[in-house]
Amino acid sequence: MAGGKQKLTARAAAATKPGRRCDGAELYLDVAPSVARKWVYRFSFAGKVTEAGRGFECGSAGAEKTMSGTRASATQAEEGR
Repeated sequence: MAGGKQKLTARAAAATKPGRRCDGAELYLDVAPSVARKWVYRFSFAGKVTEAGRGFECGSAGAEKTMSGTRASATQAEEGR
Protein backbone atom coordinates (compact mmCIF):
# COMPACT_ATOMS: atom_id res chain seq x y z
CA MET A 1 0.00 0.00 0.00
CA ALA A 2 1.31 3.37 -0.95
CA GLY A 3 1.59 6.16 1.56
CA GLY A 4 1.03 3.96 4.62
CA LYS A 5 -2.75 4.14 4.32
CA GLN A 6 -4.66 1.68 6.49
CA LYS A 7 -7.20 -0.65 4.96
CA LEU A 8 -10.81 -0.12 5.97
CA THR A 9 -12.26 -2.88 8.11
CA ALA A 10 -15.66 -4.31 7.14
CA ARG A 11 -17.15 -2.64 10.20
CA ALA A 12 -15.64 0.77 9.36
CA ALA A 13 -16.72 0.47 5.71
CA ALA A 14 -20.31 -0.27 6.73
CA ALA A 15 -20.36 2.70 9.14
CA THR A 16 -18.73 5.23 6.79
CA LYS A 17 -20.63 8.49 6.36
CA PRO A 18 -21.18 10.08 2.91
CA GLY A 19 -17.95 10.98 1.17
CA ARG A 20 -14.88 9.14 -0.10
CA ARG A 21 -12.47 7.15 2.09
CA CYS A 22 -9.15 5.75 0.91
CA ASP A 23 -8.46 2.05 1.48
CA GLY A 24 -4.85 2.20 0.33
CA ALA A 25 -3.14 2.82 -3.00
CA GLU A 26 -5.78 4.11 -5.43
CA LEU A 27 -8.79 2.22 -4.01
CA TYR A 28 -11.59 4.31 -2.46
CA LEU A 29 -14.94 3.60 -0.82
CA ASP A 30 -17.42 6.12 -2.24
CA VAL A 31 -20.53 6.68 -0.09
CA ALA A 32 -23.35 8.72 -1.64
CA PRO A 33 -25.68 10.91 0.46
CA SER A 34 -28.32 8.20 -0.08
CA VAL A 35 -25.84 5.91 1.77
CA ALA A 36 -25.32 3.81 -1.38
CA ARG A 37 -21.74 2.48 -1.37
CA LYS A 38 -19.34 1.46 -4.12
CA TRP A 39 -15.64 0.79 -4.49
CA VAL A 40 -13.79 3.09 -6.87
CA TYR A 41 -10.32 2.57 -8.33
CA ARG A 42 -8.77 5.89 -9.45
CA PHE A 43 -5.83 5.72 -11.80
CA SER A 44 -4.06 7.74 -14.47
CA PHE A 45 -4.36 6.52 -18.06
CA ALA A 46 -3.06 8.41 -21.07
CA GLY A 47 -2.49 11.46 -18.87
CA LYS A 48 -6.07 11.57 -17.56
CA VAL A 49 -7.46 10.51 -14.19
CA THR A 50 -9.92 7.68 -14.70
CA GLU A 51 -12.22 5.81 -12.32
CA ALA A 52 -13.38 2.20 -12.43
CA GLY A 53 -16.16 1.27 -10.01
CA ARG A 54 -17.36 -1.94 -8.42
CA GLY A 55 -20.34 -2.55 -6.16
CA PHE A 56 -19.98 -2.53 -2.38
CA GLU A 57 -21.23 -6.13 -2.05
CA CYS A 58 -18.00 -7.52 -3.52
CA GLY A 59 -16.07 -6.37 -0.44
CA SER A 60 -12.62 -4.85 -0.43
CA ALA A 61 -10.97 -8.12 -1.52
CA GLY A 62 -13.11 -8.29 -4.68
CA ALA A 63 -12.48 -4.63 -5.37
CA GLU A 64 -8.72 -5.17 -4.99
CA LYS A 65 -8.87 -8.02 -7.55
CA THR A 66 -10.68 -5.73 -9.98
CA MET A 67 -8.15 -2.98 -9.28
CA SER A 68 -5.24 -5.33 -9.98
CA GLY A 69 -6.73 -6.42 -13.31
CA THR A 70 -7.53 -2.87 -14.34
CA ARG A 71 -4.06 -1.68 -13.35
CA ALA A 72 -2.43 -4.46 -15.42
CA SER A 73 -4.61 -3.65 -18.45
CA ALA A 74 -3.88 0.07 -18.21
CA THR A 75 -0.15 -0.58 -17.88
CA GLN A 76 -0.13 -2.84 -20.95
CA ALA A 77 -2.13 -0.31 -22.97
CA GLU A 78 0.22 2.54 -22.05
CA GLU A 79 3.22 0.41 -23.01
CA GLY A 80 1.59 -0.33 -26.37
CA ARG A 81 1.29 -4.10 -25.93
